[in-house]
Amino acid sequence: MRQMYWNRYDDWYPSRKERRRKRDCRIPRCDFERTDDKCVAVVERAAAFVRQTPGDIGETESRFYKLSKAMQVALPIVELAEQMNNGGFLAYFHNEACWFTAYAVQGLERIGAAAHLEALRRARRVFPDGKVPRNNLRRAAMLPECDIDWWKSLKPCDMMRERLFMPRVDWEILKRLRKADIAWRQADQQEGPLLERYGLRFVMKNLDAFVC
Repeated sequence: MRQMYWNRYDDWYPSRKERRRKRDCRIPRCDFERTDDKCVAVVERAAAFVRQTPGDIGETESRFYKLSKAMQVALPIVELAEQMNNGGFLAYFHNEACWFTAYAVQGLERIGAAAHLEALRRARRVFPDGKVPRNNLRRAAMLPECDIDWWKSLKPCDMMRERLFMPRVDWEILKRLRKADIAWRQADQQEGPLLERYGLRFVMKNLDAFVC
């Protein structure tokens, strides 16, 4: 019988021992062999498990710690790479995926993606002391209020015109994030896409942690 405890909100929750038990989020080997985007496929179950309660930092982090060590490396990296493809660092910092920026830094160090790591560190410097706030409202207050699609499609020749209609502080942050985006794209061109070059190699090296 599972050990439970009664909390002040009159809800049943697992015991501490139950909460610390690791969660198996591996995918079947046949599904792994069929898919083309293997790095994304191996973390889909883990992402769905961790993100069950959007907006709840404590519950999300608690579920994250239930993942295997290899999955804790892969998940933040895959989420970072997907956000970079969607809208760059501005989209990443507006998304709850940036809650695990510190783990993304550790993961990039572990897989040896030095150029991508430097781009991420450059982007983090727009926040005080380089620490990304985990509170959504506090983080949003520090970022410029602009449409992600507009920012993604903005051409360099139009930037000076748009600058006239934005506060100087917001524009400086956007400019620094744009430089970090350029550094990330250069890393993709010089070393290869993050997931295809480094992510897949890490997955194949630790295949038993991702495939059952």
